[in-house]
Amino acid sequence: MKRYKIFVSGNQKELKKERFAVKEIINNNSTLRSFFDIFLFEDLPAKGKSPVSTYLKQMDNSDIYIGIIGNEYGAKGNDGFSATEREFRRFANQNSQREILILIKDKNDSNKEKDTRRFIEDIKNSYIYKRFLSIDDLKAQVLNSLISYYLNK
Repeated sequence: MKRYKIFVSGNQKELKKERFAVKEIINNNSTLRSFFDIFLFEDLPAKGKSPVSTYLKQMDNSDIYIGIIGNEYGAKGNDGFSATEREFRRFANQNSQREILILIKDKNDSNKEKDTRRFIEDIKNSYIYKRFLSIDDLKAQVLNSLISYYLNK
């Protein structure tokens, strides 16, 4: 039985609770736990390797990208993108057969940073996304999306 690898992306400071909630819904659900392995950068042990190369390797080997978008865009790198947008673009450009799940916090984007709003508009043009208002809502969206993904494989 194939196990699918999940990479979770989202602003680590702002979305800490949401990131761990995604891990929790998978690890605490015996069915999901049987079919999915989840990667959170926060779970890496200390090691003498580049953090960027380490998480990019994990992402490149993943079957599913879960992008969580909140209000804050995050620090921009030399390419002008936040880590979340950079990860999203890399994942999307690598293989169209892999699954991208985008979850946007809140109903309204007016309180989000300008770059976050632009990123959301880019996503809206090409991907189906879901919004969530609470941790429980986020967990339900992840559960439904992963079950749908597995049943359609």
